Amino acid sequence: MTTAALEADFAAYNAEEGRLAKAHHLRTQFIERFAVEVIPTLTLKQYALGAGDPESFCQWLEFKTMAVGSISGAVASKHVVFYNKKRTEWVYPPQFGSETQALQATLAGISKLISLASQGLWDSLDEVEPFAGRNLTRGKILYMYYPDAFMPIFAPSQLSAFCECLGIPTSANENATSLNRKLVAFRDSAAPSKPTFELAAYLYKKFPPSDGFWKVAPGEKAAQWSDCLPDSMMCIGWDELGDLREFADDAALKAAYATFSHLPGYKKNSKVNTEIIPFRDLKLGDRILANRGLTSIVGFGQVTRPYFFDEARSNYRHCVGVDWYDTTPRSLIPLRGSEDVKDFEFTTVKDLIRMQFERLFALPTEGQVQDSSVAEQNEPMASDAPYYPSLNLRISRRSFSRTVNICFSQRSRSSSKEFLERGKPL
Repeated sequence: MTTAALEADFAAYNAEEGRLAKAHHLRTQFIERFAVEVIPTLTLKQYALGAGDPESFCQWLEFKTMAVGSISGAVASKHVVFYNKKRTEWVYPPQFGSETQALQATLAGISKLISLASQGLWDSLDEVEPFAGRNLTRGKILYMYYPDAFMPIFAPSQLSAFCECLGIPTSANENATSLNRKLVAFRDSAAPSKPTFELAAYLYKKFPPSDGFWKVAPGEKAAQWSDCLPDSMMCIGWDELGDLREFADDAALKAAYATFSHLPGYKKNSKVNTEIIPFRDLKLGDRILANRGLTSIVGFGQVTRPYFFDEARSNYRHCVGVDWYDTTPRSLIPLRGSEDVKDFEFTTVKDLIRMQFERLFALPTEGQVQDSSVAEQNEPMASDAPYYPSLNLRISRRSFSRTVNICFSQRSRSSSKEFLERGKPL
C-alpha cells in the first residue's frame, strides 16, 4: 500500500474503546500523582525501583502503566539509579559520587525533558543527560507528559520498522525522538483528531513485529510444568543470581554468574549469553514451546508478561507470563538425532527459527492417527535416510543444515498455518 492508502486505512480504523479508556485513565493517574512541579521533590524511595515503595515513580512508569506502553524487560539501569535488594546497595552510573547525586541529576534530567518538549525543541531531547542512550525510559516519560506529541512506542528498532512499513524515509542512525515524531506526523496527516495511542494500536495490528521463537524446558524432565500451566507462566533456575533486572548491565550479570561456577548448572559461561540473558529479554508475543527433554513437547504458548523474579516461589524464580494455547503432548522420540531437536536435552533455553517451530507445532499429537495417503514431497530421499512410518516423516541429509522434510496430514498443515497467521495480541 502507498503512504496515502495507509493514511486512509488508518483514518478508517477504530481501536477498541476499552483499551483507549484504560490507557487514558492510567496516564491521567500518573500525571496526577507525578505533576511536573512534584518531580524535583521526589526522594530516592519515591523515585526508584527496589527501594520498597510500590507507588514509586519508576514502578508507575514501568509496571503500573504497562497498558499505556511497555518498557519492561531491560535492566533496571535504564532508570539511572535503583536499589539492588540482593546486594543491599544503590546502583548508579560511575560518574556520580553517590545515589543522592544520581537522583538529583535524574530528576533534573526529567524536568529538562519536560521543559524542552513543552517548547517543541525536539532536536535536543535525545542528548539530555542522564537519559542519553536510555531510549525506553526517556520515550515513556515524554509520552506520559505529552501524549499528543509522541507515540507510545519507545524502542528505536520498532520506530524505524514502522516508519519503513508506512513508507516514511529515514536515515541511518536516526535518533529515537526523530523517528517517533515522524510517526506523529503521519497521524497528523491521516487523522489529526485521533490519539497517538490509536495509531500505535493500528501499527501493531497491521504490522506486528516479528515474533521470536524459543524452546524452554520447565525444569528437568519438565518438573515445573505442573506450576507453569495453571499459573500461565514459564520459569527457569539459576535462582542464586537474584532478580536479573537489578544488574547494572550484562557485564555485571556475567561477573555474578562466574562467582557461582562451583555450583551445578553454572559450569558453562556461555549459558549467560545463550540462555539466561535471552530468557530475561523475551518480548511480548514471543512464541515458546515447553519440552520434556527429548521425550515430548508438553505445550505451546505466547509471552504475555515480560520477565519478573517471583520471590514467592521456593525455586525456579525467573519467570515470564505465558498464554499456553496448546497443551496437547507431541512425541519427540522419532526426531532424536535430527537438527530440529539438537541440544534440546542439554539446554534450558534455545533460540529457534520460525520454520523449525512450525515443523514442531505440526507434529502429530500423541494418539493422533496419521493420514497414510499423504504423498512424500520435496527432495528425493537418500536410501539411507531414516524413515518413521508412524509419523509419515523422513529426515533427509539436509537435516544437518537445519532442514527437515516433514510430510504431515492436511489437518496438521491447516493447524500450523492457522497458528502462524495469528496476529500478535496487543
